[in-house]
Order: sequence, then C-alpha cells, then structure tokens
Amino acid sequence: LVLSGLILSFMMVCFAASEADARSSRLYASGYMGLNLHSQSAFDESSANLSGDYELKNTISFAGALGLKLTPNWRVEGEISYRKADFDKLDVNGSGTLNTSGDIGTWLYMVNLYYDFDTEWRNFRPYVTGGLGIASHDAFVDSVAPAVDASDDSFEFAYQLGGGVTYELQ
Repeated sequence: LVLSGLILSFMMVCFAASEADARSSRLYASGYMGLNLHSQSAFDESSANLSGDYELKNTISFAGALGLKLTPNWRVEGEISYRKADFDKLDVNGSGTLNTSGDIGTWLYMVNLYYDFDTEWRNFRPYVTGGLGIASHDAFVDSVAPAVDASDDSFEFAYQLGGGVTYELQ
C-alpha cells in the first residue's frame, strides 16, 4: 500500500507539471508511471496442443507522451508505454501445474484525445480520454519438461478509455 501511494503521488506530480506546461504553451510533454494489477489469463499453444492458465505478477509500467492543446478544452497526444510482467508457473489443462518462469513485455503506441472540463475546484480539473493504437507483445517461457524454451511476439489493435483529474500546482 505504501508503494502504491508513492506511485500515485509521483504520477499526480508528473501530470500536474505537464498540465502547467500545457496551459502556457500549446505543445507539452508528460510522463506517467503506474501499477499494473494482473488477474489469471488463459493461453493456447497450438503446435504442442497445450492450453491452460497463467497469472502474471504485478508490475510497474512507464509511459511518455507528446501533446498538443487544440482548444482550451481539447488536446491530442501521442503516447508510448512499456510494461513487462513475470510469471513462475503455468496451469496446463490435463497435465497439472508446471513450475517454470517467463515474462511478457508489451509496448503500446497510442494516439489519445482528451477533453478537459471547464469545472475547476481547488485546482482540480476533471478530464475524459480515449485512445487508439497498436500493442506489441513479446513473451518468453523457460524450458521445463515436457516443454522447451518458447517465445512468441504479436501485434494487436489497442484502445483505452479513461477519466481522471489533474491538479495544478501554484
């Protein structure tokens, strides 16, 4: 919980600083850091005819963005983010649990549109956002009998919807 609080505080300071820059100039840069909480996911490997579940460990993600303020309320930005999560076992259907290790890394390339509401309360300003882009995944699994080292990569369509508040430092 302490780490989560520190991460949230750092993100608020970074975003607030970028907002201050965005108000004095149309062009701005921002940085983000966040905590990714993962749940159990399914996998299917066709060449070895294996399927089952795995659970990624929680991880930190990093992102950077370059933005342009179009109007007092609308802004658009290009964002690049990265996260890499580890796992240490695979639950294989019909074969039990395999104690192994591996990781999945993801690069996201997004174009986001923001709407900043005119409402401001004690330097807090709400916003909503949506974005479209591409996700590049790279996975690796260490060998464990009966499987061997395996890796794969893929590209997929990505989207995001969100909302939040910014805080202006004075």
